[in-house]
Amino acid sequence: MATLLDHVLARAVRAAGRGGLTATLTVHYRRPVRLGVPLLLSAQMGETHGRRTSATARLVAEDDPGTVLAEAEGLFVSLRPERAASVFAHMDRPAGAWTSSSDG
Repeated sequence: MATLLDHVLARAVRAAGRGGLTATLTVHYRRPVRLGVPLLLSAQMGETHGRRTSATARLVAEDDPGTVLAEAEGLFVSLRPERAASVFAHMDRPAGAWTSSSDG
């Protein structure tokens, strides 16, 4: 569940034009998650301060969307472009996904 929540948090941050790596991830497990049940995840970006962006997410079962199974808060820190280029030089993907469009 933590991996799913981390992923959807990062996607929300990236969709809002920010980038970064997970600095902190706090997960609150509210109810047991049954195996074999389709899940729905939602996330939204929170506040941005410099290179730091927060986001929140929730996970529910598709057949019971009113019951929250888990919630998460994440803090994402965008890398400076030169640092991202160095860290991810071996990847076949641009390092821009881990930076912010507003970094300077």
